[in-house]
Amino acid sequence: MQNQASAPTVLEALARALSAAGYGKPAGGQQAPDLSGERKFHSVAEVAGMFGISEMGIYRAIHAGKFPAVRVGLRRYFVPARAIEAMVDAAMTRGQMVDAADWAATPVPTAEGVA
Repeated sequence: MQNQASAPTVLEALARALSAAGYGKPAGGQQAPDLSGERKFHSVAEVAGMFGISEMGIYRAIHAGKFPAVRVGLRRYFVPARAIEAMVDAAMTRGQMVDAADWAATPVPTAEGVA
């Protein structure tokens, strides 16, 4: 188990993903998303690339109610750009780790109940 000092934080992951004002390239060779405020939402694949984790990790967090997302239809999820920007702003203002779950209201409802 890593100690907290050596464990990467969300802020460090975002800093790497957003470095050099070019935002880097997400996994899979996709075009890096523009966080200038013009885009309202990001795909799960884009967010996974920003955070340097798998898409499945983002989906799991969304379904557990620990990551903010908007569901469109039965299986499509999009992450509000403002939620990511708010997380970055809070981490920079506080100078410490923030929890994405603070920006997620509730677990994702399904036909059977809550996922």
